[in-house]
Amino acid sequence: MEMGFSKDAAEKALFMNLSKGQSVEAALEWITEHQEDADFNEPLLIVGQEGEGELKKPYNGGLSKEERIKIAEEKIKAARAARAAAEKVADHDREINRIKGNKEMMAAQRIDKERQERLAIEI
Repeated sequence: MEMGFSKDAAEKALFMNLSKGQSVEAALEWITEHQEDADFNEPLLIVGQEGEGELKKPYNGGLSKEERIKIAEEKIKAARAARAAAEKVADHDREINRIKGNKEMMAAQRIDKERQERLAIEI
């Protein structure tokens, strides 16, 4: 049955809840609460999983499951903060471009109006 969320979101919800001993229902609640998160449909990266990138480093043992979960949650929080900061910069740039575009449009309209007034005088 299709429930309207991605496999990555489902895996993340299950990891964030079942790893803490919570139910599948709690995972569904997690989905409802986090579906607006910017990284909701991104793949789950688990600290200690081998692969590429800073978040995927070989796990050498020594941390409990709870400690690894806490680290993963901190990494997710940091990624969300970085994404929010980047979005804020992008919003600012869009606003600057919107204002600049409006000024250019107003200048073009003024020039066009002046041209039309000159043509009306000549006729």
